Amino acid sequence: MADQLAISLLVVGALVVRTALGFGFSLVFIPAGSVLLGFSTAFLVSIVLELVVSTLMAAQLRHHLQLLNAFTLKFWGFLGVVVGLMLRTVAREETVVGVSMAAIVVACLALLAADEFTVKRSRGKLMAAGASSGFLNSWTSLSGPPVVFYYLLTEEDQRGVRGALAGYFWILYSVTFLLLLVQGDYADFDAWPLLAGPLVSIAVSFPWLSRSRRLRELDIRRPALILLAITATMVAVGQFL
Repeated sequence: MADQLAISLLVVGALVVRTALGFGFSLVFIPAGSVLLGFSTAFLVSIVLELVVSTLMAAQLRHHLQLLNAFTLKFWGFLGVVVGLMLRTVAREETVVGVSMAAIVVACLALLAADEFTVKRSRGKLMAAGASSGFLNSWTSLSGPPVVFYYLLTEEDQRGVRGALAGYFWILYSVTFLLLLVQGDYADFDAWPLLAGPLVSIAVSFPWLSRSRRLRELDIRRPALILLAITATMVAVGQFL
């Protein structure tokens, strides 16, 4: 019962972040959830909850999803995964992860210091964002920053950023869940009963959070960059502990 309550409260906190920024549910849930459930269980629970939340947000922001862009990002992401897997045979994990996380932190700090950083879209930027995301995915579980950077840089409207991220993560977690299911990762998953409380928490809190004027009007760029910088720093530090 105590674990149910703790996980449900954690889910609400992660949902606040996801609703406000358009991403970040797993970034909040997995580290704290791992303490309560262990990393493997927390990861599988997070994927199920991410799929539910992504579907709700995609439905809410259905006029801003930019699904063609999202599919294109995923296409280049697969190529980035291939490059990352090939590099695994010749590069040290600590070096690649350390350099990648340092690059994310530097990019966040540079954008935080900039007064104006919206740029025009281009095929090259889209390719670079997708490939970088896939590359990171082949080395770490942190594949979102390049995509978040892409939409923060190319979208002026905050609702447009959230909508584009909603479309991307809906596709990402739908594909991820299906792949894990086919691979048998959920065959011995015994935490299904534990999902009852979190799912109720989402059902109760999402309608209220999605109507929150304060969250809707929040300028997401600064908190998004701060969250990415903190997460990348934690991943880099964890790599060397």
